Amino acid sequence: MVIVLVKWKIRLGHEERFLKHWKQHLTIQDDLDLVGEFLCTPQSRDYATWRLPDPGDPPCAIFLNVGIWTSEASFLEQIEPYFAGDGELLPFEATRRVRTVLDGEVCRVGQAELPRENTKGVM
Repeated sequence: MVIVLVKWKIRLGHEERFLKHWKQHLTIQDDLDLVGEFLCTPQSRDYATWRLPDPGDPPCAIFLNVGIWTSEASFLEQIEPYFAGDGELLPFEATRRVRTVLDGEVCRVGQAELPRENTKGVM
């Protein structure tokens, strides 16, 4: 199992445009090997120790996409077509998104279940 973390930096005022794009255009054709994917916004908390955005970033909204896949190969098969490479930024991006694939070294499983349905509007 791998966990994929994507940090999106979105131009202020373009958050809804980004959300619509993520929900409707960044689709997963075959989700058989997708455990779950969560697009998140950071909460302001006193205990937060990871600085989002980075020093020197333009003013932007941060979104973190956390995906859990059965393997890196499965992730790449479904998501690689969306890699922008060195192409132009999408109109709502403040800077290029950053992807990190993490190996699950150890696992702790609780008794709660993952959501069983997509959020309304997610393709």
